[in-house]
Amino acid sequence: MAPPDSRVRDRPAETLEPGAPGDPAAWKTAEYERAGGLALIGAAEGYARRTTGQPGGGGVTVAVLDNGVGRHPDLADWREYTLPDTRTPKDHGTPVAGVVAARRDGRGIHGVAYNANLVSLATCKLDDACPGDRADVSEADEVAVGIASAAGLARSYGNARSNPEASSHVMNMSFNLPNLHDVPQITSAMREAADAGRVMVAALGNCGDGGSGCVSNGGLDDGIGPAGAPAANMADPGIAGLAIAVGSLNEAGTGRAGHSNTCGPVARYCLFAPGESVYTTQGGAGYAR
Repeated sequence: MAPPDSRVRDRPAETLEPGAPGDPAAWKTAEYERAGGLALIGAAEGYARRTTGQPGGGGVTVAVLDNGVGRHPDLADWREYTLPDTRTPKDHGTPVAGVVAARRDGRGIHGVAYNANLVSLATCKLDDACPGDRADVSEADEVAVGIASAAGLARSYGNARSNPEASSHVMNMSFNLPNLHDVPQITSAMREAADAGRVMVAALGNCGDGGSGCVSNGGLDDGIGPAGAPAANMADPGIAGLAIAVGSLNEAGTGRAGHSNTCGPVARYCLFAPGESVYTTQGGAGYAR
């Protein structure tokens, strides 16, 4: 699978690979064990069984749509595309990027797709994790152009315009717009991304325990259900099959974390993954859970 944009370089060759790639035990290094979530998803067994593609997602580009990714020694050679009028505190995007693609280099932790190329798209204007409960239409425009950018499409929504140079194979959206359930620009951007063959991954939301900032699901409830766009769009006929909603497992991996929403009406396009006490990259050169 060739990168959509040849200007996004493959990860450097110093990434370490085990001497016996067919043996899962060879992949269970200190980096692997420290990460906290890799063992729960059987990542070592997946790495050892790999039958297609390059090790650790090599040659694949993943776009992190968030509040920016900070410079970190475990996050080398990524490209940043800042969309108009965004502020990028990077306090959420940096940990997310580490879970995705921190290098397997013998220090710290490594990500699930440790050889993947990273693209950072700063789609969030707020100083918290992402749009959250204060979302408005202008926030939705920024998210829509982020999706279009990651899909390699030239599109405008409101006063915001995409950057197709950020073209990626997979886009990660660890946020939601709970005040905007029927968001035509986001739905349109996701449909076009699906038409372009891009894989979209989005968080269900963190309103399982009704914490502060959580709002009504506006008629989408099935149990708790997704908090809003983009996860609520996963069953849309123009999107289904190329989009995955993701909830959080508890630390032991035995069930849903208390803070996490359920799959609700998008259950057919939904899975759960480690989401508590995951050790990952923080600003500067640090790590935290």
